[in-house]
Order: sequence, then C-alpha cells, then structure tokens
Amino acid sequence: MKANSNIHLVILLSLFNLLFPFLGVILILIAYFFITPNKLERKLIYLSIAYAMGFLAYSYVRIDETGDVFRYGVALQYYKDSLQTYRDSAVISLYEMFYPIWYSIFYIVSKLGLELEHINFLAGFTIYSSVFYIVYRLHNQYNARKVDKILVLKYFLFFSFIGLFSSYKTAWSFSLVAVGIYKLSLKERFGWLFLLLGMGIHPISWVPVIAFIISKFLKFKNRYLVFSLIMGLFLNQIIIYSGLLSLPFIGAKLNYYIYGEWGYYRFHERGEYVKFFLLYTFIVFLLIVFFKKYYKSIIKNKYKQRYDDFIGWYFVLSLMFLGSRTLETRLLLEGFVFFIPFIYYTFANDRIYKKNVLPMLALLLWTLMIDIRTFNYTNHSYMIGSGFPTNLLDSPLMTLFNN
Repeated sequence: MKANSNIHLVILLSLFNLLFPFLGVILILIAYFFITPNKLERKLIYLSIAYAMGFLAYSYVRIDETGDVFRYGVALQYYKDSLQTYRDSAVISLYEMFYPIWYSIFYIVSKLGLELEHINFLAGFTIYSSVFYIVYRLHNQYNARKVDKILVLKYFLFFSFIGLFSSYKTAWSFSLVAVGIYKLSLKERFGWLFLLLGMGIHPISWVPVIAFIISKFLKFKNRYLVFSLIMGLFLNQIIIYSGLLSLPFIGAKLNYYIYGEWGYYRFHERGEYVKFFLLYTFIVFLLIVFFKKYYKSIIKNKYKQRYDDFIGWYFVLSLMFLGSRTLETRLLLEGFVFFIPFIYYTFANDRIYKKNVLPMLALLLWTLMIDIRTFNYTNHSYMIGSGFPTNLLDSPLMTLFNN
C-alpha cells in the first residue's frame, strides 16, 4: 500500500474513533502498524489515539475505592468545599506550593463546575500526545525504518493503561517535562513552558530537570553509573547520615518514600511482581545499551549529544534511588518517556541487531518488557464505561452531548 493512498482510510477511522473511541483506538492502531503513513496521516493517527486514551481515562472508575485516582477525587471534593469556606486563592499552603499547577487545575475545574473525569481526560490525552509528539519529531528528523512503530508498540505494552489511569500524576508531569527537555535540547526555548507545567504537577519532575542542568556543564561518562549503583545499594544509610531527613517537606517525603510503607515492595500483591520484573529488566537493558554504546549510532549532531548527556545523567540520578521502591519505579518506569529518544537512536543502530550474545540479550529483555495487566479485563477492581466487552461500543462524546 503506497504512503499517499491511506488518507481516506485514516480519515474514516479517525471519524469512527471520534464516536467510538474504545473500539476505534484498536482499529486505528492496527492500521498504523500495517500501513506506511505520511506526515498528515501520522498526525491524524496520533491525535486520534491520544483522544481515545483520554476518553479511556475519563471513563475509568475504581470500584473498591482504591488507587490514587480515587484519592484524587476525594482531594478535589475537599478542595471544592474549601472554596466555599476559607480558601481565597488556588494555592494557600506550603504543601500546595510544591504542586502549584495541580492545584491550579483543581481551582479551574472547581470554578467551571467540572469533575474529576475531566481532569482524567486531560491527563490521559496529554500523556499519550506527549509521547507521540516526541516520536513524531524523531521520525521526521531521522526517519529510521519502523523504529517509530517499535516505540509506540512498546509504550502500549510496557504500560498497562489500567495502572496508568489508576495513578497518573507522576506520568502526567513527566510527559510534559519530557517534551520540554526534548525541545530545549533542540534549542527551542518554548520548552521551558513545558518544564514549568510538569514541575508544577508533581515535584518529582525536578529530578529530570536537575539532570538536564547538570548535562549542560558535565559530560556523561559510563563510570558514573557504577558509582550511582553503589549509592543506590546503600541509599538508606546515606540518607540518614546526610541530614536530608531534617529538611522541611523534603525530609518528610524522603522518610515516607524510603522508610515508610511506600519504600518497600508489596509482594503480597500480584501486580507488584510485574512491576518488579519490568523495573529490573529495564535497568539491565539500559546498562547493556549504555556500556556497549548501542545508542551511539550513525545519527550524530550537536542536539543528539546534548540529549545523550541528559539521559545518562538522568539514569545516574535514578539509580541512586534503587533502595526505594516508589522513587525508583517512578523515575524509571513512569520515566520511560525520557528514554524514548535514547531508545530511538539505539534501534536506529544496526549494532543492536547483530547475532552476538549481548545484542541478543538486549533484544530479549526488550521483548520481555510487557505489563501483562494490560490484558486482564476480568479484574473487578475497576470499570471502564459499561465494562468489557460492551464498552467497545460506548460513545462518551454522544453521552456528553446528551447530558
């Protein structure tokens, strides 16, 4: 099928996706993997998928009052109540000042009379459109054969959208910061806006920003990874003797995320094994790629070098939190979006496909990184729309108009 002969199919699927996003996203993804879209078709496909994922997030409901998304709803209701009593601005406390954009969203939603579902839609749409934006820019710049499709497929398999929509605040902040850092690495100053937006949703986004700042002054070297691995193994002792626990806000957060219940794996939950497997499989994959320098492909320019230094330093900082379950999974699993350009360069390099032990091991690890919870549609802890499989024909857009 020729690249310029797909526009009618893409438009038809995009229109169908507008009305029936749950079924439409499946069809449009299948089409994406079997055709060779041109720039316009690629934009329509990516926009349609992001739209559908936004409505998946909009329709996502936790049944048993668990998951962060339930707590988001409780926090939003409390915020609305506070506007009727003592609150006179969007942000009023020291704690809220660490999440200014998040609470500004609460403020706007409350004033407009909207609900959590609308925030969920915005988060879902932003997360996926940010990923697609980076992939689109990479493909336009380097046009490595099928690497864009490899990345899109992996993003859907690596992340269970069920888990993502259950706790999306970190992923949302990272997606915006990732776009900002990518744009800034290309000398596009508008990227600062995305950095500020992302950091205002969750303060953990300061980690990639710090890595980006460091990369401006220090070149990354592989030996730094060894140092950070050692630090990660002795994280608890380092935190205690460094005095960080005495710092306002930061000390309380470190104590909660490293020594509290969120600092340790919950192996009594089956999903925790999946998360643990994905994390350490990804770490080993990255270590192989870094030390064998598979990302040092024929693609070379000053912009790529700056991003290579950034992602190296980001990996260094992430490994330093190896001793904390929550911080490490957030930085490396939800931080997967930062590695998209790095992985694009890797798969654009023929060395990763050589029939030697390490390249084959890296490819095997890459293949195994699948969150099987994506395919668990019998889980009774959540519901999307009217429930699978009848939700395939749900039309949230028509429901909105009817209401």
